[in-house]
Amino acid sequence: MDITNSSIVEEYRNLLDKIVCRNTLQQIVNKELAFQNMYYLLKRGGHAGIIFCLANPVGSWQLKISSSENWGQYRKNGTPLFTPANLEDNYYKNVLEDIGFRVVRCERSDVQLQFLNDERKPSNRIVSNC
Repeated sequence: MDITNSSIVEEYRNLLDKIVCRNTLQQIVNKELAFQNMYYLLKRGGHAGIIFCLANPVGSWQLKISSSENWGQYRKNGTPLFTPANLEDNYYKNVLEDIGFRVVRCERSDVQLQFLNDERKPSNRIVSNC
């Protein structure tokens, strides 16, 4: 199901008890629409568990490479691996509450990328949010 296609979502409105969305939203450009459609899918009192990356160095790298003259020609799919998310504090908590969700837990944490050779690069961090 395409969570950003409201006409498809309408067919399943108020049918789900629970939604678990893990590491998917970073590939969706319009996250706000996806949240809205998740809310429509849930029955009254339903639950949603959502985790996704706000920022990832892979996304920056992919955009840089795909827009280059040498490598852009090899890009076949217009969907990026990671689309940028809003990094403002409490942005997604506020969006979810405005939609109608009761936010029980919302946290943001920086996760250090791990390298096979134990190399540590402080500039390479994944930022995740609720």
